[in-house]
Amino acid sequence: GAMKSIIRSGDRVVSASNGLYGAGFADMAASLGAEVTRVESPNATWTAPIDPQAVIAKIREVQPRLVTAVHCETPTGLLNPLDGIGAVCREVGALFLVDFVSSAGGVALNVDELCIDIGMLGSQKVLSCPPDLGMVSVSDQAWAVIEEVDYSGYDALKPFRHAVTNKHMPYTHNWNAILALKIALTMMEAEGLDTVRARHTAAMERCMARAEELGLQL
Repeated sequence: GAMKSIIRSGDRVVSASNGLYGAGFADMAASLGAEVTRVESPNATWTAPIDPQAVIAKIREVQPRLVTAVHCETPTGLLNPLDGIGAVCREVGALFLVDFVSSAGGVALNVDELCIDIGMLGSQKVLSCPPDLGMVSVSDQAWAVIEEVDYSGYDALKPFRHAVTNKHMPYTHNWNAILALKIALTMMEAEGLDTVRARHTAAMERCMARAEELGLQL
C-alpha cells in the first residue's frame, strides 16, 4: 500500500537490490507500471551489502521519483549502509522508501538524519511482539506526494494522515496487538536502547561464530 500511495505508472524508480526484499521492491514497482532501475550488490549476488555510492550515482543519472532500499535483508542478515542516499533523493526530488522491519531498535537508525520518507517496521522482529502489526513512518515530503497520487484502497496511506486527530480510523485495529506493542516499547525503554542494541550485536556475533564452528560458509 505504501508504494501504491506514492507512485504512478510510468514513474522512474531506483531499487537497491541485494536480497529477497530489495528485489521484491523492484518487482512491486514494475508491477505498478514503473520504469525500474536495479542497483545490485558489488559482486552481483545476495552475499554483499549495497554500495551507497553506486546507488547515489544511479539516482543522479536516472532522476527517479522513488528510491527503495532494505536496511537489513532478513533472510541473509545483511545490514546495508544507507549513508548519503536520502540526502541525494532530496536533491533530485525523489522519495526514499526503506524497509527496516528487522533492524529498527536493534541497531542505530535515525529516520530524519537519513532523510527516509517512508519507513517500514514490523512488530515481530526486534520489538519481539506477535506478527500482527505493520507500521510506517511518513515524512512531510511523502505526505505531499500521497495527497497528489490520491490512491484509494484498503491498504492506502492517505486515510491515516488525520485519523488520530479526527478520531476516525480507516478500519478496526488489532487493539490487543497495539497493547502488546505498548508493553514491548515500555520494556525497551526501561532496558535502554544502547543495552538493547548491544544485546542484539552479541547475539549476532555468537550466531556467526557458532556457524563457523559448524563449518558453515558465511
